[in-house]
Amino acid sequence: MAFLSRLLAARAPAREAFPSFSDGPPVSAVRRPHVLVVDDETLIADSVAAILNRNGYDAVARYSGLAAIEYLEKKRPDIVVTDVMLPDLDGVHVALTVRKVLPQTRVVLFSGHVSTTQLLELNSAAANSFELLSKPVHPAQLLKALQPAD
Repeated sequence: MAFLSRLLAARAPAREAFPSFSDGPPVSAVRRPHVLVVDDETLIADSVAAILNRNGYDAVARYSGLAAIEYLEKKRPDIVVTDVMLPDLDGVHVALTVRKVLPQTRVVLFSGHVSTTQLLELNSAAANSFELLSKPVHPAQLLKALQPAD
């Protein structure tokens, strides 16, 4: 029996061979840009948020303009991507509110219901320079649009 104990002890790795995860400096977390996606079509909002989450962003979806405004009162997203046509509060109003409350937050408007010309008119009438995308937007196009300007 003593032989078996010595054999097992000899084969067992030394405790020091397996460092504890608490040993050494903590791993620093990389901050992912926080994105608020607003669209009354839940499938689109959830899909866009999922695409962004898989590509280095921290994205959440809201399904109305009012829900987006409520969210802005609690969180401070780095980017807001909003549909123009929303049932309760249009996306331009959401964008203007973002610009007023969080001036450093980027705003991207997108829509499949309003022509680009109308979007540009709404945008220039508000004397703002929001980025514009048309739906359906390809994921690669969306990701390119959200990259920081060099």
